[in-house]
Amino acid sequence: MPDQPPRLKVWVTPEEREMLNHYRDAKKCASKQAFDTPTAATREAIQKMMRSREKAPPLRVYECPVCGKFHLTKRFAPPKHE
Repeated sequence: MPDQPPRLKVWVTPEEREMLNHYRDAKKCASKQAFDTPTAATREAIQKMMRSREKAPPLRVYECPVCGKFHLTKRFAPPKHE
């Protein structure tokens, strides 16, 4: 295996780190289906689970701290947002 160059360390301020984390979270959020109400999200979760032919893990509804809307997840615990 060839030697790889050392990784560069980039130093950022806490404010820049927060901005980068928010950008990362907003990008993740934008790629997900969002619902205005928990009822609409729950209805969609039930429909998706009923359409699933395989034994899929149950879907859970959570309120997104980035956009304030509701998303679906297969995770048992709420997603972590910093």
